[in-house]
Amino acid sequence: MMEMKPSEILDAFFKHSITPLVILDRDFNFIRVNEAYAKSCQRDVSEFPGHNHFEFYPSDAQKIFENVVKTKEPYQALARPFIYPDHPEWGVTYWDWTLTPILDNQNEVEFLVFSLKDVTEQKRAEDSLFLFRDLINNSNDAIFVVDPKTCKILNFNDKACSSLGYNRNELINMRIIDIEAIFPDNFSWDNHVKEVKSKGYMLIEGVNKRKDSTTFPVETSVRYISHNEMNYIIGVVRDITERRKLEKEREQFYRFFQTSSDLMCIADPNGHFIKTNPACSELLGFSETELTSKPFVEFVHPDDRQSTLDEMARQLRTGFTLNFENRYICKDGSFRWLSWRAIYNKDEGITYATARDITDYKNAEKKLKQALSYNRILIETSLDPLVTIDSRGKITDVNSATEKVTGYLRNELIGSDFSDYFTEPDKARDGYQKVFRYGSVQDYELAIRHRDGHITSVFYNAAVYRNEAGEISGVFAAARDISARLQVEQELQRLNEELEERVRHRTTALEKLANNIRENQKALLNIVDDLNLSKKELEKANAKLKELDRMKSMFIASMSHELRTPLNSIIGFSSILGNEWIGSVNSEQKEKLATILRAGKHLLNLINDVIDVSKIEAGKIGSSANDFDLYELISEALELFKSDIDKKGLNLEINSMHRTMHTDRRRLLQCIINLISNAVKFTEKGSISIKTQFSHTNGAPSDSVEIIIADTGIGIKEEDIPKLFFPFVRIHTPLSSTIPGTGLGLYLSKKIAVEILKGDIAVKSRYNDGSVFTLKAPVTL
Repeated sequence: MMEMKPSEILDAFFKHSITPLVILDRDFNFIRVNEAYAKSCQRDVSEFPGHNHFEFYPSDAQKIFENVVKTKEPYQALARPFIYPDHPEWGVTYWDWTLTPILDNQNEVEFLVFSLKDVTEQKRAEDSLFLFRDLINNSNDAIFVVDPKTCKILNFNDKACSSLGYNRNELINMRIIDIEAIFPDNFSWDNHVKEVKSKGYMLIEGVNKRKDSTTFPVETSVRYISHNEMNYIIGVVRDITERRKLEKEREQFYRFFQTSSDLMCIADPNGHFIKTNPACSELLGFSETELTSKPFVEFVHPDDRQSTLDEMARQLRTGFTLNFENRYICKDGSFRWLSWRAIYNKDEGITYATARDITDYKNAEKKLKQALSYNRILIETSLDPLVTIDSRGKITDVNSATEKVTGYLRNELIGSDFSDYFTEPDKARDGYQKVFRYGSVQDYELAIRHRDGHITSVFYNAAVYRNEAGEISGVFAAARDISARLQVEQELQRLNEELEERVRHRTTALEKLANNIRENQKALLNIVDDLNLSKKELEKANAKLKELDRMKSMFIASMSHELRTPLNSIIGFSSILGNEWIGSVNSEQKEKLATILRAGKHLLNLINDVIDVSKIEAGKIGSSANDFDLYELISEALELFKSDIDKKGLNLEINSMHRTMHTDRRRLLQCIINLISNAVKFTEKGSISIKTQFSHTNGAPSDSVEIIIADTGIGIKEEDIPKLFFPFVRIHTPLSSTIPGTGLGLYLSKKIAVEILKGDIAVKSRYNDGSVFTLKAPVTL
C-alpha cells in the first residue's frame, strides 16, 4: 500500500466528510465545497466556484463574516435558524456552524473554512420535549413516575407538589404509598405492581394525604411501562373533591325533589312534563303517569291557558319565569292557584320549574283588597286631625289634617311633645294623662296654636289602644274643630244681649207711656211675648245645635277610630310577620308580606293627595332630601302594579340605570307611582316601558335625569292635552267611566315636580296610539 501524503489525506477528508465543508477567500468567494455541502443545498459542487457566498444566501450573517476577517478569531454559531432562499417550503432549519480564518505568512487572513452541522431534528426534539414538560407541569392532574421495585417516587410535575403541600426536595425522597391515607385490607405493594403489570392499566379511587395531614378523595390512572430496559409505574392522580360534592348535591337534590312540599317538575319545550314530584300528585290528584301523558296546558284553567302559552314563549326567549300565576284544574274538578318559578336550560333543552299553592293567599288577598278599599274611603272622608301618643306624651303618628291645623310636617310632629301645640300645654298634658288613667276622654276642650299663630278651638275625643297582650300601647286621639260652634254661641250671646237691651229700652218707654196709653198695653205685652218667644226659639235652636254637635263629635270620633284601627292593624301585623317576630316565614311569604306593607303605606300616602294640593296652593308644603338609588325607587313603584300588569298580559320593559339621587324620595316616588298608575289603568293591551337617562341641554348632558314612562294605551286627544294638569279635571275616554279617579293625580304630580323637585313633567300623545310622559328632575335638590 502506498503511503498518502498529508495533502492527499486532507483532500480525501474534505471530499468524503459527511460534515458540510466550504473554503472561502477573504472576500467570501467560494474556492471549494464538498459533496455534503452541495447535497445539503441541492446543488452540484461545480455551481459554487466563481460565486460569492452572499450571492446564494442572505446577508444577515455578513457582519459576522466580516468580523472574523477583522479580528482573525473563529466564530461558532449554535442552532442558528436558516431558511433556504430557493426552498422556502422547507421551512426553518437550524445549524451549528463554525467559521475559521486561515492566516498567511504575513499573519493576514487568506482563507476561511466554513463547517456546518444540521441540528434541525435535534432542535425540534428539544422544543417538543420542552413543550411536553410544560404541558405536564401545567396539567390539572398530579403526575408521578414511580420505581416499581422500591415504590420510590422518581419524578413528578408541579401539580403534585401544590396538591400535597410538599416541595420538590421533600417529595423526591418519599415513597408513593406515603401519600396514601387509606389502604385496602391485606395491601401489598408487590402484589399491586403485579396486578398493574398484568392488566397494563388500572383506574383506582382512593384518598390522598397532604403534608398538613388533611385528606382528599382522588381517582388515579395507573400504567406500567418499560423503556430502555427500565420499568416504571406512571400514576395520574385527579382530585375528585368537586365531583364527590356534585354527586352529594345531586343525591340531596333528588331527596329534596321527592320530599318537597312545593310542586317541582321538569318539562320539555313542547309543553310536556318529563318528571313531576309527589307533591304535584298530592295537590292535583293526578298520578305522575297522568300528568306526563299529555301537554300540561290541558291541566290549566281555560281562562289562563293563553297567558300560560305566552309565558312559555317568553321563557324560551329570556330563559326564566318569575312569579307567574295561573290556575290548575284538580282531578276532583276544583282548581288551585299556583305561583311558578322556572329556568329554561338551553343546552339541555328542558325547563326546571317549582310552584307553590297560593290559593289561600289569593282568597286572603281578595279580602284584603276589599278591606283596603273600604279603609281608603273612610280615610278620604275624614278631615279631622288624628294623632297617636305614647306613654311619655310623645307623638308617634299623625294624619295630614293634623299637619294642616298645626302648620308642621309629619316628620316634625313625630317625636315631639303632644302638649307643645296648644295654648294651654298643662291642660293638654293633663288631658292625655286622664286617658291613660281612665281609658278615654270625651269632648275635652283645647285650643291648637298654628305655626303662624292662628288659634283653632277643638274638642278632643281619645281612647287607649292595646297590643296583642292586652297592654296599653298608647293613646289614639281625634280632634273636632268647634270654632264654628263657638262663633254661633258667641253670636247667640250677642243677640241675647241685644234683645235684652232692646226689651229694657222698650219696657222703660212703655212704663213712661203706661199712664197715657193704657189701651196699647195689650199690644205692647204681645210684643214682649213675641220677643220672649223669639228668645225661646233661639235658645231651643241653640240646644239643638249643641245636640247636633255632640252627635257629630260621637260619629267622627267613632269613624276616625274605625278608620285608623284596621289600616294600622294591616300595616302593623304585616310588618310583624315580615320581620319574623312571631315565627319564621319563607322567602315568598316574606315577599308577599312586604308587598302588603308597601300597599298599606301607599294607601296612607294617597290620603294625603288632597291635603297636599291645598298645601301646595298655599305654598306651605316642605321637602326633605336624602340619598337613594333611582333603580331601586322605580322597582319599588313597579312592585305595586305587578299583579295588574300581569293580569292584563302587558309586556313590561325596564331600562333603568343605577344612579344615586339626592332629592325628596317620597315626592319623586309619589310622581312615579301616579304616572305608572295612569299607564296601567289606560292600557288594555300592548306594553309599558320605563326608561331613565340623563337629560341633555344644547346637546350636552345636564345634571338632571329623565324618567320616561311610555304606554300603548288609549292615548289622549290633542285638544285635551292642555287640560291634563288642571285640578279635578278628568279627560273623557271610553275607559274613564270604568276607572276610578279624582282628577288630582297629574295636577299634583306636576305641582310636586315643578315646585318641590325643581323639575317638570312633559307629555306626548296620540289618540288610540299611546302616551309618553317624561318626568325631569335634578339629581341633587
